[in-house]
Amino acid sequence: MTSSTLQTLPDITRVARAVEELADALELIVRSPVAHVSDTDYDGLAKAAARLSDRCAHARSSPSPRRGVWRRVGDHWEVGIDGTTSIVADSKGVIDIATLIATPRRDTSVADLAAITLEPDVGPTMDTQMRRSLEERIIELQAIAVEADQHHDLGRLEQSHCEIDELVDQLSHAYGISGRSRPQCDSIERARSTVTARIRAAIRRLYDIDRPLAAHLERSVKTGRWCSYHPESDVRWLHSLPSPSSTDTATITHLDAAIP
Repeated sequence: MTSSTLQTLPDITRVARAVEELADALELIVRSPVAHVSDTDYDGLAKAAARLSDRCAHARSSPSPRRGVWRRVGDHWEVGIDGTTSIVADSKGVIDIATLIATPRRDTSVADLAAITLEPDVGPTMDTQMRRSLEERIIELQAIAVEADQHHDLGRLEQSHCEIDELVDQLSHAYGISGRSRPQCDSIERARSTVTARIRAAIRRLYDIDRPLAAHLERSVKTGRWCSYHPESDVRWLHSLPSPSSTDTATITHLDAAIP
């Protein structure tokens, strides 16, 4: 059996099953007296042999998956594809890519990658009536401040200014500089922007040291509110991720991206 056949796990499994079927059919004939061997027994042997031949031919013709490396080595990462490896510095973008490689063809939320906790998206944080009430109160306080200043009432003046500042902060938090309603989902949008930027930065840096790997990731890594690794060709990774309890511990697994 050739080395190329051994590299394709699904094919070698089918070949092994065909070998078992052929062995069973052959054993049935060998153990039976010649006079008791029927045409049906010989037909079963012939069919088992044909299946084995077909599956061996398919295994030989199947392309071998590419080999990739993305594993932590001390404070750095060893990365590469097709037999070439390089050492890159640890970064959040490199860890994001490692996370996506670990679960090929599956979507991962940017909230998970950015390790943030999101509040339920309940729409705008302040309704129109509340906004109008705050604005009216600010106008009222501004008039009080003018009156307090005219009467040299410094305590009342300071109190009105403090309350105005608090109300302005509330409006700014709810509506932003543009004055438009700011939904609570802003946090996930910020996470999307941050995660996308650091993944793309990590891939750009790879172009200087491993162009084939960078090109593969450029085509295969999808970013947005949901990120994923969808390889355009089959890759079997030697892969590692920090353990949940410690960023210094690596758990190494073999992953075949060709198998969903």
